[in-house]
Amino acid sequence: MRFQIEQALKYPSKDSKWAVKLLILGATLIIPVVNVVTSIFAVGYIIRFLKSSIAEFKGGAEAKLPEWDDMGKIFMEGLMPWAICIIYGIVFSFVLFVVRLVFSWLFFPLIAFIVLLVVVPVVFVALAGYCRNSKLEDAFKVKEIFNEVKSKWLDYIIAGLISCVVSSIGFLACYIGGIITLPYGKIIGVRMMSQVYCAARKEGKEGKEK
Repeated sequence: MRFQIEQALKYPSKDSKWAVKLLILGATLIIPVVNVVTSIFAVGYIIRFLKSSIAEFKGGAEAKLPEWDDMGKIFMEGLMPWAICIIYGIVFSFVLFVVRLVFSWLFFPLIAFIVLLVVVPVVFVALAGYCRNSKLEDAFKVKEIFNEVKSKWLDYIIAGLISCVVSSIGFLACYIGGIITLPYGKIIGVRMMSQVYCAARKEGKEGKEK
């Protein structure tokens, strides 16, 4: 495993303003109707954190939760990654539609869950690929993306499961609690997957050099 779960869970609270930052992120994600637009701000914020996390695990300074300081710039940074997520969402929705036609309702929930476990790391690696050079085509190099996910698939799945569980706690206990647990889960998910992603690429480069 390329990350320590306890450290990842504690990570957001290292920022003195973590609660406020996550509340804003949570609000952009779950407020009905307007979240169609505000989710772009959420993606922009998460992309900022993704870039700084990858930079840290490549040997840079420790990543910090970004500030909500320049909303216009955050929106623009999130626009293209948001579109990437929508495209992948449409593709995997079609996959689920086909699965539903083939399998009965009895097996569909299990198949849908398995598909979700694939979707999360694939979309993450696609976004990380886009962030490298800010080129749209890098987010759709399907063969390369699946090879990267496959190289550390178990680590990605564990990170994705932890992120999903933490994100859902607030909704299960009390719906409004999701405004904190949803963004909290996403932040720790990005944190863990960034570490896995950097480790996988480092090992890949070392393997090619040999």
